[in-house]
Amino acid sequence: MKIRKLNIGIDISEIASKEKTGSEYFELNLIQNVLKIDKKNYFILYTYQNFDTSILPNTNNYKISKLITKHQTLWENLFLPYLLIKNKPDIFVSLTHLGPIYCPTKYISVILDLAFIINKETFKKLDQIIFKLYANHAIKISNHLIAISKATKSDLLKYYKLSPHQISSVLLGFDKDIFYNRSNNEINLVKNKYSIGGNYILFVGTLQKRKNMSRLISAFAKLKNECKIKEKLVIVGKLGWLYDDIFIKVKRLGLSNSVIFTGYVPGSDLPALFSGATVFILPSLYEGFGLPLLEAMACGTPVITSKISSLPEVVEEAGIYINNPYSENEIAEKINLVVNNKPLQKELSQKGFLQVQKFSWKNCASKFLSIIEKTIEKK
Repeated sequence: MKIRKLNIGIDISEIASKEKTGSEYFELNLIQNVLKIDKKNYFILYTYQNFDTSILPNTNNYKISKLITKHQTLWENLFLPYLLIKNKPDIFVSLTHLGPIYCPTKYISVILDLAFIINKETFKKLDQIIFKLYANHAIKISNHLIAISKATKSDLLKYYKLSPHQISSVLLGFDKDIFYNRSNNEINLVKNKYSIGGNYILFVGTLQKRKNMSRLISAFAKLKNECKIKEKLVIVGKLGWLYDDIFIKVKRLGLSNSVIFTGYVPGSDLPALFSGATVFILPSLYEGFGLPLLEAMACGTPVITSKISSLPEVVEEAGIYINNPYSENEIAEKINLVVNNKPLQKELSQKGFLQVQKFSWKNCASKFLSIIEKTIEKK
């Protein structure tokens, strides 16, 4: 019996971003691996932005369907539904909860997190309302939902009237050809590029309130004043929202010479930055997954993170946990524990190398495709 070739529509608009963060890297790596491993189906890739198509694999199993606009709202409410009606895919997949207002075919929505509900105080009020409205609509009209962690699936079951069989959890991956322990020469080149001298504690993420930056800076000040640590704090990431207090606090605490803000860093520089760090810390109040933790462990860097939401799924026994990320004292205590303990650093590095072997973009893409096909088959 001949297997029918499916037409699968996916919105890839996010991959056009020049300054990619976790969600954009997820979309790019997922799409790249889906196109590489699927030899039987055909993909219609929807976008409202121009981008360098060389970032996609050189395969003949897809086409790009686009209508260029500067307005995402116009895209979601008018252009995308029009293209879906025109192309008639067997199913459409939105890689975020910001999907089309109308979908004429079967629909899967990927839910990255529910931070706009669980940590709504970390969002601007209008953004929080808009995100919640879009999520409510996507969840209502979707035939199936994909959560990027078991924790996000659990959150969906808690806050929405859904049954477990309506949601699949698919864990993300990392690129082992990019994220690995780099040489001292590469590390020093990147450190010089960003004016980083000596040892450093590293944070990577968009500067926003949910990342708990303010408490991290207070904890770092405590370590500088009371424990006299020599390390600097390097904060990598582009500006998000509600971040002003971070810069004010650094100045007020007299840390301007000890805290380095690099701004956005291209992905090509991240492996060396991870590799050169004494420790990587992600003290977030909530995360849908926590991709930088995987990347840090893959580079051999010891990790410290909050024992909340999805983060224990990523790290398991390979890191040090902050049980209460609202405690500046505990954040300081856990950093101090690692920076002054070389044997512990080595142990965490080795555990991290083993832990990341459980994750890959290929496995993520395979599970993703399996869910799509099952959803199409379902009456």
